[in-house]
Amino acid sequence: MTTVLPTLAERDDCVPILSEILRRGRACPGITLVGMLDLDTGAVLSVRRLETPEPLPDDACDVPGELFMLMSPILRALAVDLVGPGGELPLGRLPDRELVTVVCREGAPEIGDVEAQFFWGWRYSNDLTGALSGDVYAVTPDGWVGLHGGSGALPVLVGDAAAPEDELVRFPELAERRALLVDPGVRAAAAVLAETALAEMVPEPGECLLCYEARLIHVLGCDRTLRIAQRFRDCTAPRATGLERRLASMGAACDCQLVEAYGLWGPFAVFEEAAYVAAVAAGDPEPVELGCCGVRKGSTQPCAKWGHRRLKRG
Repeated sequence: MTTVLPTLAERDDCVPILSEILRRGRACPGITLVGMLDLDTGAVLSVRRLETPEPLPDDACDVPGELFMLMSPILRALAVDLVGPGGELPLGRLPDRELVTVVCREGAPEIGDVEAQFFWGWRYSNDLTGALSGDVYAVTPDGWVGLHGGSGALPVLVGDAAAPEDELVRFPELAERRALLVDPGVRAAAAVLAETALAEMVPEPGECLLCYEARLIHVLGCDRTLRIAQRFRDCTAPRATGLERRLASMGAACDCQLVEAYGLWGPFAVFEEAAYVAAVAAGDPEPVELGCCGVRKGSTQPCAKWGHRRLKRG
């Protein structure tokens, strides 16, 4: 019978293990440590140092979705590096290692946006690596706290030395996205570039609205409007003057909400997952793109890849 091993949050020796991660990672403010633990013994096998990214502002369009998209590739590469070659998890076998994230910072030991961003960033990033994505902790000079529970007066953050610049894992795309959201100058320049790109990236023949949305949103991002959907309508279905109203009726007030409302359905979702697993097994863990199934000319409906849910007419 397979035994489920306790995670760090469930262990009685959580405090000494956290202390060991801090020691091995040379903890200091502004640094986040990712430690890999042996779930059976609790031994700290390895520790990596990350530059703690500033969180996205609260008014970002889809904070969880954006954090996953911007952080997951970096964290995925980190997980693969920690587990090492040949560490893929065989089908049916439970993980025997855990990846624990420890945010080292000043302030009160409370969970905030800095810690929450790692929760969203880790989603699926550790899949098939043989290691669980464990809890996220904050350690400060006043104590520690876990995202999913647990806190204490010890260990505390005592280091104040800056880490060498070349040894930190960074999130450059996340920093660029944050600058776009908070810096008016950057936002204005990006809007001009996006307008030019949008004018050049027309729908492919027979491409449906949702496939066009998914293709462009990875390039342009979401600016909290339906600019991509409107561009599709203008190019392929100019008579669909009620498109914005129909999208709003299903709760899609912007491009990313439209894509989020659908997701992949049925056998295509299974095929995408199977294709992803095959790509990882072949050593190429890149996103697997599925082509559009096609729609008739002038349609604003999603293709069969997106399921049988249709947009309201009228």
